[in-house]
Amino acid sequence: MLAINESLKGLQYATNKADVASRNIANMANENATAFEITDNVNIQNTNQPIDAVKEIVDLMQGETAYKANAKVIKSNEDMMGSILNIKA
Repeated sequence: MLAINESLKGLQYATNKADVASRNIANMANENATAFEITDNVNIQNTNQPIDAVKEIVDLMQGETAYKANAKVIKSNEDMMGSILNIKA
């Protein structure tokens, strides 16, 4: 169960990371916009720095990759539990 709990935390972080990056990218149209970032894995704060398009695209891709990886861990755990139940049956 520890793997599932950690993967769920990872899914939340990946979702937040992708969300913040996409918001920052969308806000680039406003010339006075400043970047937001994730702190403490869940909290979002304003950095008071200009938005860096390259960083935001990289963050968006990292969030997507992390989400997929954590989803695979959950799926693998589900498959393993199914196999264990089949062996016991």
